[in-house]
Amino acid sequence: MPLRPEINEILRNASFDCIAQLCQMHINGGLINALVKRWRPESHIFHLPCGECTITLEDVAMLLGLRCNGIAVTGSTNPNTLALQNMCEQLLGSRPKSNDIEGSKIRLKWITKQLGWLTANSDIRIAQHARGYVLSLLGHILMPNKSNSPVHGKFLQLLVNVHEIRMYSWGSSCLALLYRGLDRGSRHDAKEIYGCIILLQFMWRPYEDEAIDVIVPHDLKGERLLWLTVSPLICFEVVEWHATDCVMRQYNHSEHTVHCEEALVVCGQNY
Repeated sequence: MPLRPEINEILRNASFDCIAQLCQMHINGGLINALVKRWRPESHIFHLPCGECTITLEDVAMLLGLRCNGIAVTGSTNPNTLALQNMCEQLLGSRPKSNDIEGSKIRLKWITKQLGWLTANSDIRIAQHARGYVLSLLGHILMPNKSNSPVHGKFLQLLVNVHEIRMYSWGSSCLALLYRGLDRGSRHDAKEIYGCIILLQFMWRPYEDEAIDVIVPHDLKGERLLWLTVSPLICFEVVEWHATDCVMRQYNHSEHTVHCEEALVVCGQNY
């Protein structure tokens, strides 16, 4: 179902337009399983026959178009059913029934159903539709808990102002959850992994081709130093370590550590 131009504009401003194009991407289960077996939780690195590599903030930015310089994705994590229903009615334009909610999570099927009939005929309705679409992308692609699982309602509090969605560091939060999902998925008794596993199906390499450079948005280019930082990645209660000092060869760099404070001074904390 095509989106209205006003909603597409909100997605572009929030840097979620690239994500919307990945909805139909097929997941290669064999490839994912092979990579998970070579994941080392203690270092967040894939140990391959050809060497070591990992997924970094650069990959998230270049492949998904998500910004990493912004406010940490965090807040209250445990809205009760009534509070979540009220929040959905206000921000999404519809009130879910009790069986559409699992604890603090909203069934993705309910969100998809609402997007199918919600008419975007006013600024308020356009904003509600955009929030629902972003929440659906978070639950299906960027930060899924597991296959066909509901999306956590904690993300709604960050979507109140649709023009401020871009202020958050969605790139680092996406990577934090993927690291945590790979850590747990690599256990001998694990049955599945979670997180943005489509990132495992792209080629991670130095993005120095001129054909690539010309299509990279200017605001992403300004964050390049942040991609090299050794720093924590935050997604609500999930905190993981971005240890690029272990894979500097992946960037064609020498073993030089860039600390978060240094990068933020250079980048100017521009949201």
